[in-house]
Amino acid sequence: MGFYPARSAVQKSLGFETATRSPTTLQHYAVTFVLFFVTLAFGATLTRLGKVYQVVGGFASTYLAYIFPGLAYLGVYHPQRLAFFTRRGAEAEPFVRAARDTEPTWWFDTTAVILVVFGVVVMVLATYGALVS
Repeated sequence: MGFYPARSAVQKSLGFETATRSPTTLQHYAVTFVLFFVTLAFGATLTRLGKVYQVVGGFASTYLAYIFPGLAYLGVYHPQRLAFFTRRGAEAEPFVRAARDTEPTWWFDTTAVILVVFGVVVMVLATYGALVS
């Protein structure tokens, strides 16, 4: 039941599915195949509920606490640096004119990058630690 939204989210994240385009049959089957076998591998190897909580916590909480805020800042203030945040068409025109006090600074830029890098390192270590122990 949770497979359809996961597949749809992955297809949209990879750019296979947009408002005007559907994924090809090969893309659809490839995403389905990879998600199925990743889920199967986790289901077959993680036999204790505590392990599942460790893996999900190590993966999801670090994304929400560190990676997402850094990427959100970079996506708002530097969309040209992140290809998946590039605005097209009507989205390129701002809805509200920017105020002068919201200009990005080098300090916020550096902090956002540090958050993302630190979050990725913690995510990898937490997930690895949960799977190894």
